[in-house]
Amino acid sequence: MILSERSTHVNGAINELDALADKLERSGKQLIKMNIGDPSKYFPTPDYIINAYIDALKKHKTYYSSPNGLYELRKQVAKKYNDIISADDVFITQGISEALMILNSAMINPRDNALIISPYFPPYIPFLKSNGGIPIIFEQDENNGWSIDTDMLRRYIHNMRLKYMLFATPSNPTGTILSKKVIAELADIANDNDLMIISDEIYDELTYKGKKFTSISSVASGIPYIVLNGASKTLDSTGFRIGYIIANGDNEDMRALKSKIYDYCSLRLSANTPAQYAAYEGMRNAKEHKAAVDFMNSAIQARVKIMADAINRLDVMSVVMPSGAFYLLPKIDFSKLDIKDDYEFSRSLLLEKGVQTVAGSGFGAPGHIRIVVLHEPDVVAQAADKISKFCFEHVK
Repeated sequence: MILSERSTHVNGAINELDALADKLERSGKQLIKMNIGDPSKYFPTPDYIINAYIDALKKHKTYYSSPNGLYELRKQVAKKYNDIISADDVFITQGISEALMILNSAMINPRDNALIISPYFPPYIPFLKSNGGIPIIFEQDENNGWSIDTDMLRRYIHNMRLKYMLFATPSNPTGTILSKKVIAELADIANDNDLMIISDEIYDELTYKGKKFTSISSVASGIPYIVLNGASKTLDSTGFRIGYIIANGDNEDMRALKSKIYDYCSLRLSANTPAQYAAYEGMRNAKEHKAAVDFMNSAIQARVKIMADAINRLDVMSVVMPSGAFYLLPKIDFSKLDIKDDYEFSRSLLLEKGVQTVAGSGFGAPGHIRIVVLHEPDVVAQAADKISKFCFEHVK
């Protein structure tokens, strides 16, 4: 057998319908793809970031950087977090995906448990499982706006040995932003149960008007924590593959973990050096950055509203209005449809209406689909109309 046992845990839930979509496109069918969260396809990466990349290339900055990343960029990340952390706490990675691979490789032994707050970004699970870890799932309450019942969580993990707790805010796939109170309570739970808390904050600046984001770094004073973030979403540069790990804390375990993260970074030599210079400029140039993010937030919020309003007018679907990012995770009432589950729904919607979404099961949310809302408003409205017609045609 050529394949390793660990490889059985690796899959791509977000791309599961890509082969079918490609076949349909080759046959001449027009598709509206709403499955991949790639803002750079719809909001071009700002010129000042592109120019910084070009400048790095022209100055031949095409060498290996330090394994943990350019000092200038790590220092700028620390500044973003109000210097609560230091540049030595920051490790530049090739996106959050590599960060997840490094952390699980460094922390997880076979049969180690890790708590995952659901719904979740699909790669959380295979990176854990491929290292022999066991995901312990705790579900958010959809009926209460995808909230986390921290009292229930505390009881749920009582006497349970866990290596880490992982959550995202704003969330992919729900768009939920956790309140400062909830994040502080999660930090207390992690501290009381001696487990590492990991906060995925890749969408931290993609928040809607009136919605406030809180980083774990601002409430976890005195306890070790890890932040995952990067350039892909808020710097609108997904293809640059620049992410980072912040590992904050000075106890023996955290010092050992930082050392091992550095070793794993050394193993892959370096993240993309010119892209690091571009990310540095993207974060350093506060005026240009704010203008770009403000524009994206305003445009995305309007597009999300178009789709959410259309879904909530349906008798067979409903969705919690998100507070950030660019996703919707509508719930489907299959008792009213001649479709059995979210896999069949997303596949049939693609075949019949040419709208590509993703089954919610891959995000720990069976009975839902995830919709990426980044297209121009008229395309979003067109997709919403197609989804509505599809539902009407499949009512029992």
